[in-house]
Amino acid sequence: MRRNTPGISGFRHLNFTLIELLVVIAIIAILASLLLPALNKARAKGQAARCLSNLKSCGEAAMLYADEQKEYLPLMILRTPPSWSHYSWADHMIYTGYLPEGSGGTVCPAAAGSNPKTDTAISDCYGAIGDVNCYLQTNSAFVSEKGIGISGNSRCLNLRRLKKSSSTFYLADSYNAATLRQSSMFGLGNSGTQHAHARHQGRINSVFTDGHAAALQKEQWVGKTVESELYQIYPAGYTIYNEVGFGEVVQWNN
Repeated sequence: MRRNTPGISGFRHLNFTLIELLVVIAIIAILASLLLPALNKARAKGQAARCLSNLKSCGEAAMLYADEQKEYLPLMILRTPPSWSHYSWADHMIYTGYLPEGSGGTVCPAAAGSNPKTDTAISDCYGAIGDVNCYLQTNSAFVSEKGIGISGNSRCLNLRRLKKSSSTFYLADSYNAATLRQSSMFGLGNSGTQHAHARHQGRINSVFTDGHAAALQKEQWVGKTVESELYQIYPAGYTIYNEVGFGEVVQWNN
């Protein structure tokens, strides 16, 4: 009985089909490698835009709060003064009803460890200034419940004392090198582990005390901070975290 076996042409066709498949796979891999950076870049731009929108919304809520609370913006509410254990500005804004609970609007969508859909961001949220030295300046816009100094339950910004609101940030992208997450408060200068974070392709998203939000390069952000005349000037420069969480010192140039 004659067996039906594939002829030489059949094997050739099979080999050619396998080669075609390998070529197609190789082409797909090349296209994926070319498209992935573009897709990641588009995703990063989308996250930066949502972050800026979040900050804008937080700024609008803060301005409404200030209108109804004698021009004060909340920075933190201390649990047991003078302990640094505190309720964040986000905590207070949610508790008082100026921000919706569970909206995720106080969380940067690009921040590691945060879930913008579920986090209320009580502590892992955009950062307000927490630099103690700011409270010790005479006639500073930084005030506590008992006036100048760091004693008292509440710490706020008094808008009536601000000279340059368009240069004075209220909230900004933040990072805590100890927790690898956002920080509800951060300091200036070079000390500590909590600073501003240039997480959006080298830019820091911030909302300012006049209500506008902006994405600034590190040097621009430091320039605005100094220009505001509210924050203490650090001649040695300001530590700002880059996208991968490495602290870089940005010099202040007068």
